Amino acid sequence: MKKDKNSSTGLVIILGLLAMLMPLSIDMYLPAMPQIAKEYGVSAGSVQMTLSAYILGFALGQLFYGPLSDSIGRKPVILAGMIVFMVGALGALFAPSIDWLVAASAVQGLGTGVA
Repeated sequence: MKKDKNSSTGLVIILGLLAMLMPLSIDMYLPAMPQIAKEYGVSAGSVQMTLSAYILGFALGQLFYGPLSDSIGRKPVILAGMIVFMVGALGALFAPSIDWLVAASAVQGLGTGVA
């Protein structure tokens, strides 16, 4: 029997991309925190709440997606999680205030929990 080499290579690439999603999401905006605080006219502590909200969403996402993927399958759950992540990213992009940015970060973290 000949094993399909492309299927295992594709799976490794997808899993690698999913695994790097959380660190990349956090590390991309950490250097910009002072500028974000300046842009919204808030303290640095308020901007740091976005990181806390993201990690909280990530933790809750793991609790939610794990049992769900066991019951309905991994592929639909991963797709749903990536859609949730994209909604959070769009919310963060268009956030009119720091409160919206904190909420969008929590949604992003919830989506990242699927990884």
